[in-house]
Amino acid sequence: MCKTTYDEVKSNYHDQATKVNQVVTDYQKEYQAYLAKVAASGKDVVSSSQVVQRLTIQSEPQANLAISNIKGTLTKNERKESYSFNRKDMMGGGYTLNFSDNASFTATYTNLKNVTYQDKKINKITVDFTLTKNSNVDFALDLLDNPYYGWSFANGYMTATYKFYYEDGNQVNFEKGTAYLAPASLNNYLNITDHFGIETAEVVSGGQALGLYGSSVTAHGNKLYADKANSWKTADGGFQATPNAEEITDYNMPDNWDTADSPYRYYGAGLVALEGNSVTLKIYVQNSSAPANLSRPDYYTNNYNAMWYNVGTVIPETPGIPNKPTVSYNYSTVIACLRLHR
Repeated sequence: MCKTTYDEVKSNYHDQATKVNQVVTDYQKEYQAYLAKVAASGKDVVSSSQVVQRLTIQSEPQANLAISNIKGTLTKNERKESYSFNRKDMMGGGYTLNFSDNASFTATYTNLKNVTYQDKKINKITVDFTLTKNSNVDFALDLLDNPYYGWSFANGYMTATYKFYYEDGNQVNFEKGTAYLAPASLNNYLNITDHFGIETAEVVSGGQALGLYGSSVTAHGNKLYADKANSWKTADGGFQATPNAEEITDYNMPDNWDTADSPYRYYGAGLVALEGNSVTLKIYVQNSSAPANLSRPDYYTNNYNAMWYNVGTVIPETPGIPNKPTVSYNYSTVIACLRLHR
């Protein structure tokens, strides 16, 4: 015996379709309102939801590092098997290199397993370094085997030119709007009684600097740095990216943002939109605008030039993105009766 009429099936379908369409419409309105907030925060600011990323660089603990074409006076070349620049993440081995004068060299990373562009494997990255001293002591550099974790340096500034190569040896050419690097851990130390330094990544060629919505780091032309303090000095002399009300200007700073797995990593990160077959970045600590009343002005302005630089392709998720809705519907197979009127 037929229990479901054609009109009842049609009505049920109509009701479900109306509910689904309303959910989608509400989400679209919420997302457009969010994008309006992003646009209002600056012309060179984007949300992670707006970025189409086809370049992948993940941790490469098995990578091999070779250093070649050294120019300059190398005063120290020491191998170490364990580094941790943020005192939390174990970053593997690498080399401590000191130079007594300006220098340059090439770092070549091979045996890569987790680097791709548009789903095509990349097995080699080269970085051409130019190191410039601005201190009376040696330029100091800790360079890791794992390109994911980058390097730490002191007593000067540097430029780094990246090139990527496919397994067949051809150099990668990045199409506009498909590949981004995410420089992270860009600290700003503005405790005027103790410390001053603004870590900066500047795009020299091959890309455009973009700010991430909600980050303390913003794009100033092609420079990425934080205008406001986002870090503080601990009692044991180390640095932690956690708030200190005496020296920050943003009292809503997320806690512990400066680790590899932090959901708040966006707070110290920016973006470089790549285009072409290489990208050159200038990496340095700004301190020329330090206040005049620092307790040790020579140390905190002229001699403090130390920073950890790292760059990846996992774009930290920016805050406030509306959750995509989940819609449900009831699907069933029924035999519908047509009521015929004679």
